[in-house]
Amino acid sequence: SFKVEPNETIKLKVSYTKNNITYFASKEVNVLEDDIDDADIYIDTVPVCVSGTVFLDNGTGERVLQGAKIIATNGYSGESDKEGKYQICTRKNFGELDVTFKYFDPDLVAWYSVDKTFDMGTENRTNEDVTIKIAKTTVTGCVKDTDGNPVKGAFITSSTGVTTKTDDSGDFSLTVPADAK
Repeated sequence: SFKVEPNETIKLKVSYTKNNITYFASKEVNVLEDDIDDADIYIDTVPVCVSGTVFLDNGTGERVLQGAKIIATNGYSGESDKEGKYQICTRKNFGELDVTFKYFDPDLVAWYSVDKTFDMGTENRTNEDVTIKIAKTTVTGCVKDTDGNPVKGAFITSSTGVTTKTDDSGDFSLTVPADAK
């Protein structure tokens, strides 16, 4: 407990969470000798949102990406919908909102991501489209035994988990993420 002297100013702070968005407001009140009944505080609970479409560019063209994982610094996490659409809302004047858009390519057994920063002021941001690019490399070779003969049906597995099998000539082709180690 503390004592406030007459004519001293105190600051009242409000936080309120609605639809997973926390809003803040404050007000300074001058303390008189009587009770204060005019300490009403206005809190703006209208969110500001960023929205757009997530696309996947696999090197042969772009397509809408359903199910892209989305993680933002305001605590939001979700996925793009069946049309690739996303929407992330926060309080007005949130500042910089860092967002990661991720996609798992089951064929390459790899995650791809794009990081974006949005300045969340007082206006909604629409048409903020995002493209996740898949960079890949093809590795080709031939498996031979100690006599130099081609080995048919041998399995080759990359460190990323992508697997293929040699053909009748011992040849193989394996597509892996471009930055695979």
